[in-house]
Amino acid sequence: MKLRFFALPVLAAFLALSIGCNGDEGSPTFDDAFEQDSKATSDTKAKDDGTTAEDDGAIADDDGAIADDDGAIADDDGAIADDDGAIADDDGAIADDDGAIADDDGAEQQECEEDTDCDGEPKKCHEFKCEDLKCKEVPVANDTACSDDNHCTENDTCQDGVCSGTAITCDDLNPCTEDTCDPESGCSFKAIDSGDTIICGKGECMREVQKCTDGVPNVCVEGQPTQEVCDGKDNDCDGHTDEEDADDCTTYYRDDDGDEFGVDGDTRCLCAAAAPYTATKGGDCCDKDDQAYPQEFTEEQWFIKANQCDSFDYNCSEGEEKRWGIGSCLSIPRPGGGRTCGVKQGFDEGAVECGVAATYILNCSISGGRCQATETEERTQPCR
Repeated sequence: MKLRFFALPVLAAFLALSIGCNGDEGSPTFDDAFEQDSKATSDTKAKDDGTTAEDDGAIADDDGAIADDDGAIADDDGAIADDDGAIADDDGAIADDDGAIADDDGAEQQECEEDTDCDGEPKKCHEFKCEDLKCKEVPVANDTACSDDNHCTENDTCQDGVCSGTAITCDDLNPCTEDTCDPESGCSFKAIDSGDTIICGKGECMREVQKCTDGVPNVCVEGQPTQEVCDGKDNDCDGHTDEEDADDCTTYYRDDDGDEFGVDGDTRCLCAAAAPYTATKGGDCCDKDDQAYPQEFTEEQWFIKANQCDSFDYNCSEGEEKRWGIGSCLSIPRPGGGRTCGVKQGFDEGAVECGVAATYILNCSISGGRCQATETEERTQPCR
C-alpha cells in the first residue's frame, strides 16, 4: 500500500516535466523547474527584454500552466481517479473486520513465554495461561473459591467456569418474624403480628393468648390447679376429669357377677360407677354367682346344687341350712288300749348332706304287726 502512495507523486512530476521541457523545437526553453503555484517563470527568452511583444512575461491568456491544467492530469488530483489511495470501499482493513480475531475482545492475544507474562484481568472463574506462546483465558479448576455477588448463597465455588453457591437459610429462630433473602442485601427479618393463638395448660388451667405482637412472641401462662371435685371438670389440671378419690366421690365395690353386691375389701371411691366397680353394697360371699349374696329367703327358696364357689351358702350367712331332717315310723299307743302307727317325714337313712339324694319317708302303717314305712320317694337334700 505504501508503494502506491509513493509512485503517484513521482508519476505526476514526470508528466509535468515532459509537457514543459519536451515540446516542439519552436517552444521556449526554461532553465529552471516549473513552480506550480506561480503564474510566471523566473527566466526570460534569449535576447529579449524578458517579455514577448505585448507580453508581460507570460504566455498570453496563460498563467504559466497548461490551459485548464493545474500541473496534474486533468480531473486528477495526483491519484488514480476515484481512488483515495486505498482499495475502493476499503478502510485499510479486511472487509467486515475490526482488526481483531472473531470472538475476541478487540485486542490481539499477548505473546508470552510463561503465565506471569499475561497482563489484564480475566473473567470470573477464569485465568490466563501461556499456551503456544499466546496468552489464553481458560476456566480455573473446579471447586476454586469465588464470590457470585449474591448475598443469598454461601460456599461459592467455580464449576466449569461459572461461579455459584448453595442457597442460605434465613431463619432467626423467631416465629414472629417473616424471614426473606434479597440477593443484594441478604437476609431480612420483618416483625409480624400473628392472628394465630397459642394454648397452654389443661382442664381448668387452660389459657389461650395471641401468638405474636409486634414481632415479639407472647408467653402463655397456665392457670393454677385445685382439688379435683366430682363436677365434670378437670380441676387439678392433669388431663383427667372426675378422677378417683375426688371430693364427693362414692365408694363402689367390685361386682363381677352383677348381683349389686360387691366384695368387701375391694373398693374404689369414684365420681361414677365404672365396671367392675358398680355395687354400692358389700358382703358378697361368692362374687362368681349372682344367686349368692346377702339376702332374706322365702319359705320355698332352697338350692339342691352348690353355687359357683362350691358352697350352699347362698345368703352369705357363713353356714348351710338343710331343709329336711331324719324321717321315721312311730308306734303310738291308742287310748283304751292297742297301738297305732304314726309317721315323721324325712330321710329314712339318717341325716343326708346338701345336694345328696336319699329315700324320703312319706307315710307309715302297721304291716305284719309292725309300724313301718309304706310310702317313700327319692329326694335330693336342698340347702341354703
